[in-house]
Amino acid sequence: MKKGLALLTIAGICAYELLAKRRQNLPQSEALLQPSERAALPAPAQEQPQKSERCYYLKNSAVWHTAASCRYIAGKSGVTKGTVEDAQAAGKVRPCALCGE
Repeated sequence: MKKGLALLTIAGICAYELLAKRRQNLPQSEALLQPSERAALPAPAQEQPQKSERCYYLKNSAVWHTAASCRYIAGKSGVTKGTVEDAQAAGKVRPCALCGE
């Protein structure tokens, strides 16, 4: 009985850790690495949006959207249409996690 309980506990801990690492949006192969091993990997190249790319943003938001139909801005009033450069000049710091990738 204790052996079965120990195995279930270990399996639960492993599953929890794997889910936590997946939430960090790491590829599965990297999610299984220890933090010290992961630190040795080269940093992922982050694609910078083109400054002239069309985007949409709200006055009181820190993000810009690449789709007017994004659920975070659809149907809202005060949506400004411009370029990424315009959005950054207005204080927007990153693209929307939903539509900006």
